[in-house]
Amino acid sequence: MIWFITAKGTDLVKAIEAGESESSLIVTGNGEMHARVEGRSEVVQDREKLEALWNPIASSWFDGIDDPDIRLIRFTPDFAEVWATKGAIGFAIQIAKAKVTDEEPDMGDHFEVRF
Repeated sequence: MIWFITAKGTDLVKAIEAGESESSLIVTGNGEMHARVEGRSEVVQDREKLEALWNPIASSWFDGIDDPDIRLIRFTPDFAEVWATKGAIGFAIQIAKAKVTDEEPDMGDHFEVRF
């Protein structure tokens, strides 16, 4: 599970509470890794989990851990697709090389994971 601390008025919380529980999360690193993760999102009330997750970054967004606007989102992944590349410069080099050699560009590694 992946946990998020957010506020009750966000579009994401509203969508989840309206029954839109399927989610896609796009994760990008420094241009060398991209992932698409699909799963289910739920808005949950879990004081123990909130206390475990609470940190100075979260506290900068809210008026303390007891702020009534705080919501937890529990994201349970089902499937992920990951691409590991050589970054933007490596990508450009591969595309240029493919145009000159008529060979398929090496776009890096790709794999899928089911949870």
